[in-house]
Parts: sequence; C-alpha cells; structure tokens
Amino acid sequence: MGTDEIILSIDPSINNLGWSFVFEDHYSNDINQWQYGTIKLRNKEFNAKCAELQEKLDFAIEGLPVKQLVFEKPVFFNAERGHIAAKEGYTIDIGIIIGFIAGFWNVPFFFYTPQQWKGSVTKEITWKKMQRKFGSQPITIGEHEIDAVMLLYYHLFESIRVED
Repeated sequence: MGTDEIILSIDPSINNLGWSFVFEDHYSNDINQWQYGTIKLRNKEFNAKCAELQEKLDFAIEGLPVKQLVFEKPVFFNAERGHIAAKEGYTIDIGIIIGFIAGFWNVPFFFYTPQQWKGSVTKEITWKKMQRKFGSQPITIGEHEIDAVMLLYYHLFESIRVED
C-alpha cells in the first residue's frame, strides 16, 4: 500500500462512462486532489466497446495501481426511459461492462445504488451537493464526472456512517 494506489469510481454507461479517482493516502474534500473524466465510447459493436473501454480507462488512470473499485449498481427504473433501456438490453449491457471492468483488477469492489448514494435527486441537485462538499469547483465538469466524483465521495466519507 502506498500513495501511488488509487480508489477508482465508475458511473457506468454503454456510451459515456464517468470515472473518478483519488490517491488512497491523499483523499480529502479538496477537489484539486481528485482526477475525473468521461470516456466516450465510439464503437457500435459491444465487444469493440469493451476493448475500447479497457484502453481508454487504463489511459485515463495513467496505468496507476487500483486498490479499490466503486461502482454505481445498475438498477431498473420505472420511468419510460428505464423501460426502454431494459427492453433494449442496455441495463444488462451495463452489468456486463461492470464485470468487464472488475476483471481488469483483482481488487475489492463496492456497489451502491443511485438511491443509496444520492437518493432520488436530479443532476442539478447532485451538482449543488458537490458544490457544498467541495467548495470551489472546476468550471467545466460533466454530469457523468459529477456522478463518479459524488459516488466516490459517498464511498469514502458517507457510506461508513450509513453502514454503522
């Protein structure tokens, strides 16, 4: 264990995957110590998406050793959009992508449903929570990055209180 190991969170998607990491020994609520981004998958064919994802994710984390993985657990939503996603197999594909990512590293991993880590709030409210938790924010940060950062924040600072 050392400062070069990271804790990596993933907001999974089949098209735009959000990621965030922080060095294990340096996590704080200083956003300047966190790295985050979105991986846009361009391939249409699913196996090619997985290969592209592996390459882009490894590049994003700069090949650093991963100590823990944190995922948003895929859930079926009752809204029309959720029914369409389920019917098209997207929710299952997201589950496969999570398994594929977990296969990169043989490390402990954690799942949190959206309900656990953010409740049923909008993206705008999640952004406002991020502003409260971190104070100053980068001007440009996308919704997938916000979710990955806040998922990791929940894992590091809030899940312990909930589970106790």
